[in-house]
Amino acid sequence: MSKFIFITRGVLSALGKGIAAASIGRLLESHGYSIAIKKFGSYLNVDPGTMNPFQHGEIYVTDDGAETDLDLGHYERFTSTNTTQAHNWTAGRIYASILKKGSLAASAYEKTRVYEHHRHRYEFNPDYEKILSDKGLVISGKSPKHDLVEVIDIKNHPWFLGCQFHPEFKSRPLDPHPIFKSFIGASYA
Repeated sequence: MSKFIFITRGVLSALGKGIAAASIGRLLESHGYSIAIKKFGSYLNVDPGTMNPFQHGEIYVTDDGAETDLDLGHYERFTSTNTTQAHNWTAGRIYASILKKGSLAASAYEKTRVYEHHRHRYEFNPDYEKILSDKGLVISGKSPKHDLVEVIDIKNHPWFLGCQFHPEFKSRPLDPHPIFKSFIGASYA
């Protein structure tokens, strides 16, 4: 059975969270436990290596070249764990999507190129794209390289739109996200 230990303390750097996590990891490992670390950072679209030293002190570069928080370096030095970019989670990234002209998504945004906040690693399986398109699913938004499906709608449906990003992160009470405006507008039709 897995057990988890969470070490938290706000957003301030250099308070000893990394040393505490590494020390606990070392103690558990010395008693025969299998250990792993995940560093959850609040950074959006950046890593500690691209930040000003005043914003973030020291960085640690993993074997796969990821510029991460120094906490992962402490963990590697204290334990037998080799960390990689996968051990460092951030608040997400902003990605572009190209919307299909005439689609519900393009109509909602009133443009064909948008930038949205992603926080996951789920993907639409391209093996099903033709099958679903033949059944009425419209692939209405893709990544700029056209390799990832970002937005879908359904033909001949009053309002159906699915997206791989989080419109709620850009929505405000007096300035709702275009997708939410479109949905509310369709409910009045």
